[in-house]
Amino acid sequence: MNFTTITTKEIEQLATAKLSGAATQVYLCLRLHCFADKTTCFPSIKRVSKLLNNIYSERTIQRSLKQLEETGIIKRNKAHTMNRFVLKAKEVAHLAAEKAKDVAKKLRQKSAGNKTDLTSQKKNKRIEDKSSNFYWKNKKRKPKKSVRPHITVGDYAESINELKLPNDCVPFQKIFKRRVLALENHHERTQEKIDSAFAAGRELHESIWEATKSERKELRALTHNDLSETLKIVPSFKVDEIVEKHMREIVRSRYPKISAKHLWDAINFS
Repeated sequence: MNFTTITTKEIEQLATAKLSGAATQVYLCLRLHCFADKTTCFPSIKRVSKLLNNIYSERTIQRSLKQLEETGIIKRNKAHTMNRFVLKAKEVAHLAAEKAKDVAKKLRQKSAGNKTDLTSQKKNKRIEDKSSNFYWKNKKRKPKKSVRPHITVGDYAESINELKLPNDCVPFQKIFKRRVLALENHHERTQEKIDSAFAAGRELHESIWEATKSERKELRALTHNDLSETLKIVPSFKVDEIVEKHMREIVRSRYPKISAKHLWDAINFS
């Protein structure tokens, strides 16, 4: 079951903007995709419509997005980018929270009186150490971070074709490859083709999951071992859901190339 949280500051902004009910619900759908500190997301119009149980037409959703943009709640970018929607309301709320933290920090420092600022002492000590030749001679160099090479849509489709999958999954593998290759020509890409490729990837994952029926017992035992402490504190009616989700993650980790991130990288790079 998916859920999202929303700050009081965002609620104030939505109320001040006097949005329609549809626009407010569309914003909450976008907010669902912006977990943690993220302020950007890229769900398709069909995805938003599905989350709203297809109550609103795509045209109504488009009008709601326009209203959200005109009131400064969101900002829209190009459709095929990972920052298609920028939640300005969440950015404002995040800045307000950071400002409140800074004020609280200053008050704590002020109440501390004449206590020695250990942080400043450590900083000064580091500066003194770095000024000596001994420091630079013995300084360990950090290894360079490995950069994941860019991959085109064609290369990604070929890497999918090379995967060794169970026989029952091969038809879904071919469909996924075909729909990925349909995105190779940048000028012929449409939102419908992109959604179709992602849907084929989900169907391929589901077929792989179905092919693991014979090893479910081992997967369940491994999951209970991994989540032994967690399962002790969750409600009993949630145990089966959490266990199955972890089992699916184990199976999915066997084929990391079949992921939305890899597909998006190939689309954006091509």
